Amino acid sequence: MKILLYLGLNHGNSFDTMRKGFDMCYGFEAIPELANKLTERYKNDDRVEIINAAVCGENKQQTFYISTNTLMESSSLGEISDYYRSNGPKNQIGTKRKVIVDGIILSDFLIERGIDHIDTYVSDIEGMDYFVLTTIKDYVNEKKIDHIQVEAECDHWDGQSHDNLPSNKESLFYKFLDENYKLTKQQQGNYNTTDDKRWFHRDLYFDKK
Repeated sequence: MKILLYLGLNHGNSFDTMRKGFDMCYGFEAIPELANKLTERYKNDDRVEIINAAVCGENKQQTFYISTNTLMESSSLGEISDYYRSNGPKNQIGTKRKVIVDGIILSDFLIERGIDHIDTYVSDIEGMDYFVLTTIKDYVNEKKIDHIQVEAECDHWDGQSHDNLPSNKESLFYKFLDENYKLTKQQQGNYNTTDDKRWFHRDLYFDKK
């Protein structure tokens, strides 16, 4: 069975494009209203399951910070940092409101669903990508994931985009995945630290060796 695991659906646009090539798709979205809309959208598709939860390190409720930007795409388990507002792309992103959401440990979810192999793993969870990937290190070490796509913070930035979260620097992914995976692509953009329109994050793509 070809399985897609997608963490951080947001409005689901990328997920909607990808899902058609899979036998089963599991999508995680922490923001309740977005998760509800996605659940309604796919209610007649037996190949899609939407999980309204924040993937993290605890199976208990978490405070989730919803951002002020229009699409809420910077929402996270950590608040937008002053460092990011000062050094990232020039914007006024902040926290619009806080909600309490269920937290879930990904490895526990995979065991409960009997998922032993993942074709494609996509993670866009605003600063928690590296930490969550390490919680399923057995899948990485045994190459039970064929393709991995993650969002990472560029190494040359000294700070983090969200406060009180573990580091999410790209070099951590390279080191963690190096033995079993090869980098096949990285998102291209403007990472010039002197430019007001500079990028702070990039997507990394890995295939198993």
